[in-house]
Amino acid sequence: MKLYICEDSVQTCKLDAVLQETKYQVERVQCKAKESPLKRLPAFELADGDHLFSTNAICRYLWAKAGKTVDTEDEYWLSYESSVLLPSVAGIVLGKKIALRLEDFNPPPKQASLGYLVICSALSALSTDENCAALLSSISFYAKFASDFANIIPKSIALESLLNLYTEQIQVTKQSQSCSDEQHIKLTHEFIDKAVTLWKDKVGGNPLTEKTAPILPEKGKRNMLITAALPYINNVPHLGNIVSSVLSADVFARFCRMRGYNTLFIGGTDEYGTATETKALELKCTPRELCDKYHTIHKDIYKWFNIEFDYFGRTSTLKQTEMAQAVFNKLHENGYLSADSVEQLYCEECPRFLADRFVEGACPFCAYEDARGDQCDKCSKLINAIELKHPKCKLCKSTPIIKASQHLFLDMPKIDSAFREWLDVSIKTGQWTQTAKVITNSWLREGLRPRCITRDLKWGVPVPIQGYENKVFYVWFDAPIGYLSITSSYTDQWEKWWKNPEEVELSQFMGKDNVPFHAIIFPMCLIGTGENFTKVNNVVATEYLNYENTKFSKSRGVGVFGTDAKETGIVSDVWRFYMMYLRPESQDTAFSWADLQTKNNSELLNNLGNFVNRCLTFIGNNFAGQVPSFVGDLLEEDKMVIAQVAQFYHDFLQKLEHNHIRDALRSLLMISKMGNQYIQSTRPWELVKTADTRARCGNTLYIGVQICALIAGCLEPFMPDTAKELRHQLNITKLQLDDQFRPLVAAGHKINKATPLFKKIDTDVIEEFRKKYAGDQQGRTQLVKDSTELKTKLKKQEDKLRTLKAAKADRQLIIRETNVLFDMKKLLEVSQIAEASSVIGSDQALFLTAAEFETRVKEQGDKVRALKTNKAEKEIISKEVDVLLSLKKQLEAARILDGFQAPNYKGDAISSPEEIQKKVTAQGDKVRRLKADNAEKVVIDKEVTILLELKRQLAMAKGESPTTSRTTTTNNNNKDSKEK
Repeated sequence: MKLYICEDSVQTCKLDAVLQETKYQVERVQCKAKESPLKRLPAFELADGDHLFSTNAICRYLWAKAGKTVDTEDEYWLSYESSVLLPSVAGIVLGKKIALRLEDFNPPPKQASLGYLVICSALSALSTDENCAALLSSISFYAKFASDFANIIPKSIALESLLNLYTEQIQVTKQSQSCSDEQHIKLTHEFIDKAVTLWKDKVGGNPLTEKTAPILPEKGKRNMLITAALPYINNVPHLGNIVSSVLSADVFARFCRMRGYNTLFIGGTDEYGTATETKALELKCTPRELCDKYHTIHKDIYKWFNIEFDYFGRTSTLKQTEMAQAVFNKLHENGYLSADSVEQLYCEECPRFLADRFVEGACPFCAYEDARGDQCDKCSKLINAIELKHPKCKLCKSTPIIKASQHLFLDMPKIDSAFREWLDVSIKTGQWTQTAKVITNSWLREGLRPRCITRDLKWGVPVPIQGYENKVFYVWFDAPIGYLSITSSYTDQWEKWWKNPEEVELSQFMGKDNVPFHAIIFPMCLIGTGENFTKVNNVVATEYLNYENTKFSKSRGVGVFGTDAKETGIVSDVWRFYMMYLRPESQDTAFSWADLQTKNNSELLNNLGNFVNRCLTFIGNNFAGQVPSFVGDLLEEDKMVIAQVAQFYHDFLQKLEHNHIRDALRSLLMISKMGNQYIQSTRPWELVKTADTRARCGNTLYIGVQICALIAGCLEPFMPDTAKELRHQLNITKLQLDDQFRPLVAAGHKINKATPLFKKIDTDVIEEFRKKYAGDQQGRTQLVKDSTELKTKLKKQEDKLRTLKAAKADRQLIIRETNVLFDMKKLLEVSQIAEASSVIGSDQALFLTAAEFETRVKEQGDKVRALKTNKAEKEIISKEVDVLLSLKKQLEAARILDGFQAPNYKGDAISSPEEIQKKVTAQGDKVRRLKADNAEKVVIDKEVTILLELKRQLAMAKGESPTTSRTTTTNNNNKDSKEK
């Protein structure tokens, strides 16, 4: 066996690391690409003459040949390395503006595992760039690799190699990858022979039998219980909500049914809690009326998207009350609850205790201004309402006070040991996505504390013990119990699903913000009851799906919501397809109208639709609509396409089994791509012309129609309407997805008339939708332009603050009102920046996002640097510097308008001036050290921003105007700069 490699390559580093770790012996041939057998590197020549050229495939092969196991975690890291890490690393070294997601390495790959070697080898490319030293040192597990494998780490990497890595892999941008970018597989003779043998084994598939309600577990079968995170009832779901839970769960449930698994798919609406009560107050209706209205809206949306629940219920039912109280009583009996007095925000104007969602303010962790009292939508961290900065009552907008209230807590530390024992087994034996594991481990590292499970609300499940008659359960205690109560509404034999862990496999789908409740709190409650509940085996969590270059916002009309999709006239199957194509499995992705058009017109219309239509139309026109017989033996090109389709079909099954839904869809598209290439190369339109070649033409179409039948089955989980239409054109029933690719349609079978499966989406239509769902900018424009009203409010706030100081009011109250004044001044500053803009007309600037301004600032900065390098005239440089400064101001304005906040400075607005002064001094020392060490500008700027924020807090703590402090600091900095 020969391994053809080149010098100083990341790919060579991977292979050498595997060889060094396994001590497996192969002949290494160092050469140029044109000298290798396949004219490309790396290439691995096997003993039988076949070749492998995918680096990770070679690594797998060598690892297995050395007697080592490639486990599921290794497969994850190999996939992550090729699709995310490698192009990111290459981009960073090439100077692209790409950031590594360090949280992806938490937890890190296991030392000395295949995944560890591959990940560290990819990271080694950063060692060739001195500017990346700090980044590399922050990845703790890399240090040991750098020490152990110092002899193989490349000293430099050719520019061409980096460009290839950056452009050939799946991009880490917002655009989704086309399946046409995927590398072709290399098949061994053994695999081809096996695929051909199975192909000849038999014709026909196994009919799929529809289940009748109630579906119950069956002994000896794979019993799949699937749940989609229950959406809040208080709003219309947008595409991001739909993709993470209900659509992903539906694709998996349909797949399980197609595989013949005994499957129950449960969903519903989460109807209790503060969100419902606050929304009802806004709409001037009762919570029940609100729930009835939105439950119907949700149900209709999911029906249009073809979400095929076996039962879709709701949590505001008597069964939910009974179930939640039963779990609570068991926890109470077993000593896992405790009572404590809680400091809580109380609105004197309303008057009432403010439950979490009745209060809003700035997040104490990331400073996001519109954080709720229970969780921040930006950083996803859970919050105690009293931790919010600048809290406001959502009902009357007044500033609440802190007051004590008695509440009940789930004593999580008492259940910790039993929980961790269960968790370890669940993660090892189940399918937990990396996102789910990272978030869960993050919680556990911070330590589990008693968690409050009651709230001062009226709408919810009443707490069934004396002294708490006016309280209800916290929604995230009772909401997951909704899965049990909804199942009990479906069948009175619900315990056969939920108290049967030996025979039931539970998969739960959600967005990453729901992970703590499903992976920790819910199983902990079930464990605490002491009963034999079915607990989650597979936690399937996604990152966020954003909209174009911003977030979905119903209030601003930004993005496509469930009710909007139907109005576009684009069929639900195309929406399903594109959302699964974008599914944010390992990182955030973004919906793009242009990309939707591209994927519809290329992948669906030109790839899949074109192949199916060519085959079936040709049979209709040339073989009287009857599937031709296969005559004679398979030719080499027949065997090759059968093996290629068999390989991609195997990948399709494996990826769906492991909930890599997006990748499974790409494997499906590769099947139709292989079919297209086969039809193109065999040219049946020429073969049909003469009697001598007509039989060969029939053979080609026989294979083609089998691929079409396979596609019909594979499409069912993703595009059920399209799959149904394709089955109609093929005139076949729904068949199980078997383990192997084999003929499903017999010769002589009569098919129906072929019609196009997809329609082209034109650019003018896309542009119309882009404008329609870009949001109403009127409010944004008015906010900035109407500075007169801001000045009036600012004057009133200044008078109010002077009065409080004169009356020697409570210090905390003065600080809160000072913060309000500062926020007003900041908003007024934004208004004046936009009005005074000398680069872009203020009307145009108002429609640009922070991201767009960041791009313009970078471009202008590059322009200024180029002028200085080329020693342009001073007047020209000065003019462009002014443009840059103006753009930076507009960027600051855009960030405020887009809801951007600086990182968490961990400053305490009510700390003493002395305490804050210590932080200012320490931070100032840190900034000076960084400057002395010639640290990167981006690092210094970040620490300077923190310093300025601390100085602002110091000014407020002293009762001074924060803007004065900031101006003084700026002036001093300018002075220092001049003295230098």
